Amino acid sequence: MRYELDVLHCPLSAIHVAEDPRFPPGSSAYTVRIDSQLPPFRNVTVFRSNSAYDITDSDVLDGVPYIVAVQGRLILFKNLVSRNVHRIRVGALFGFEEEASENYPDVRFQPTSSSIP
Repeated sequence: MRYELDVLHCPLSAIHVAEDPRFPPGSSAYTVRIDSQLPPFRNVTVFRSNSAYDITDSDVLDGVPYIVAVQGRLILFKNLVSRNVHRIRVGALFGFEEEASENYPDVRFQPTSSSIP
């Protein structure tokens, strides 16, 4: 089985058009108005994998938008500007003493803050 995570963007302006109180949903005026608009969703990026995604999120890090996806002990950070993907494999979370990755020895989970320093 293959898993695919599609990240879409819909501008707020498209939602404002759809919720305009002058055009009640279901009316012919509403249908004409919606049909005259460009498609509201734009495909931003796609993740494909043989494993399911446990958690997904979007965030801005240092002014750059990222998509974050978690698969078990693997955390994927995809930069939406450069398209680069960074992977961090974390150790067991029960002891909190293990380093997150041999490749990123400065990344450790802190038991009191539940964050990555």
